[in-house]
Amino acid sequence: MRALSAAKYVIAHESGNPKNCGPNALENEIAYMNRNKANAFTSHWVGGGGRIQVAPVNRVQYGCGHIGNPLSYAQVEWARTNDKEQFKKDYAAYIWLLRKLAKVAGIPISLDGSGNGIRSHRWITNNLSGTTHLDPYAYLQSMGITEAQFKQDIKNGLNEKGLNNGSI
Repeated sequence: MRALSAAKYVIAHESGNPKNCGPNALENEIAYMNRNKANAFTSHWVGGGGRIQVAPVNRVQYGCGHIGNPLSYAQVEWARTNDKEQFKKDYAAYIWLLRKLAKVAGIPISLDGSGNGIRSHRWITNNLSGTTHLDPYAYLQSMGITEAQFKQDIKNGLNEKGLNNGSI
């Protein structure tokens, strides 16, 4: 893997795969990624009830286009589910992980603002180009999480089942 040109962002993704929402969605997405590492590789996956899968960070990954990839310390994908209880666990792990990665990298814990920080794939599309994806907002909305709530949860963390009490 190539070294980054700068560690400016932690990227928030979701798989965008509505056909893969079953009990093995996380495993299916990781298997796909492993078969396509040259053009679809991210350092982290969340899914399956709050499980986290990890690969090395601080290296170029292939998840947010040729402009954003070399600027992204870590990229976090999220495997979909139709199960509301599993979604809650996955969401808590997703928020915790995005915040934790930003903290470790010395990147501001802020979503979709100016400068460095946690950025959605949509932010990369709209501000850096080189990609056309708009995730994770449609999936979040489909499960009842507004953009404002997501931004607030990134900022403050969650106090769900002891995963994160707002401090990292």
